[in-house]
Amino acid sequence: MPEKKSNPKRAAASSNKKNASLKVKSNTSKAKKKSISATFYRIVFLSGILFAILIVVLMLSWDKDQQTALIPDQNTSRQTTARTPAEVEQKLSEILKNFDIDKNSLKRIGTVLYRKRERLTHQVYSTDSEGKFVDLFDQLETLLKTSGVVVYGRMLRQDVNTRKFTVFIGTDASRTHRIDIEGPVINPNAVLASPHPENTVMEPVDQSSKKTPQIALVFDDFGTDLNIAQKFLDQIDVPITLAVIPGLSFSEDTIILTRDHDQTVFLHLPMEPESASAMGSQKSDFLTTQMSDTQLKESLKAILDDIPRVDGVNNHMGSKLTADPHRMRCILTILKDYNLPFLDSRTTHKTVAADIAAEIGLAHASRDVFIDQGNNGGDVDGNLDLLVTKAIDNGTAIGIGHAQIETLDALCRKLPEIKAQGIQIVSVLELMKH
Repeated sequence: MPEKKSNPKRAAASSNKKNASLKVKSNTSKAKKKSISATFYRIVFLSGILFAILIVVLMLSWDKDQQTALIPDQNTSRQTTARTPAEVEQKLSEILKNFDIDKNSLKRIGTVLYRKRERLTHQVYSTDSEGKFVDLFDQLETLLKTSGVVVYGRMLRQDVNTRKFTVFIGTDASRTHRIDIEGPVINPNAVLASPHPENTVMEPVDQSSKKTPQIALVFDDFGTDLNIAQKFLDQIDVPITLAVIPGLSFSEDTIILTRDHDQTVFLHLPMEPESASAMGSQKSDFLTTQMSDTQLKESLKAILDDIPRVDGVNNHMGSKLTADPHRMRCILTILKDYNLPFLDSRTTHKTVAADIAAEIGLAHASRDVFIDQGNNGGDVDGNLDLLVTKAIDNGTAIGIGHAQIETLDALCRKLPEIKAQGIQIVSVLELMKH
């Protein structure tokens, strides 16, 4: 058979087709390699993210474990929190035993009314050990909280003979106890630093004889504005008395606030003045000379029973009623039944309050100087000078001012000068005659 001749064109076409096929295969192979490489990097990247998340989770878990080790479990904490006054007292006793404070150190125990329906157990302990007192001051609050007793606040008070700090404690629901710890003053000039300076009352140190002149400061007409009461209590660093008119918007709150600052609080009892128009629209709130003995008794008892416990009473106005012997005897007899001393504001020279109080054996005192003229201001600086003069001449003097910011500012300016004269400022209760 004749030999078959090759076709150059066909051979070239076949070669091109093979080359194209090889090229396609090569490209496909490269694409596969790229795809595999991309997938690999994605896996590495995602693995890195997952690893980082795992590390973070482990760190958070470790931190939580550490916190759990340092902080008591909440359920355990709830189980140990005092739920009743009896549990509060038990935990307190256990803590005090560690400081050798027991029933032998208990000076007195009683109850005190701070808020409507809030009757606190009041316990006063005493120690002759300066070191023990300091340790208690430093550690008691922390120990109480650790044991599950809620601490609502504390304050420090000092005079020449005694240091006393007070803690208010209770359950989660309410306060149940007021605890006073009294201790000696080894160095009268050394004062413990209170963690609540706004609640610290420092009495002037009396380094002289018992004849040191004493003054008492009383401020009337509180109950309409809680802010002004807060300012008086925060800015005046000596014993004062706030007299609160009953039945006003902030009467009860002011009484509570004053007690919480360990200051004296009086009921500023509305009494009939000579000018009936001065009573204004509140005439029904006043005790008047038109009332019978029964009406006087019922009205006064209703007022006393409706407010938190106060330390005493003084008259709001009253120039007519305080001059009525029969009705004043009726009023003061009721105050004696309530064991409340009476401060006569002396709004009239005809007053018989002090004489009748002395007759029936009621603790009493009378105003010496009006520090201001109420809403009309007045020469506060001059009146304070007069108060000091009377104290120097007579041994004691009682000044009455009012809930006025001008009076507060003037008193804060004058207090350093008054102290520098050797005048001792005391609670009005200390100047009550029995």
